[in-house]
Amino acid sequence: MDTNNCPWVVDFLEAKGLAKSTGRTRRSGYCIYPSMKFNREKMAEFEGGY
Repeated sequence: MDTNNCPWVVDFLEAKGLAKSTGRTRRSGYCIYPSMKFNREKMAEFEGGY
């Protein structure tokens, strides 16, 4: 997740039950990116709704 440009994204995804933080991170440049495990069933609710 791009927490550098979207600092609220982890809290949002966890609050909505869409993903959980794995506790692992990776650094790239000036940002530390958290690894997330997504809830595929919850994400599927948003597919095909166009």
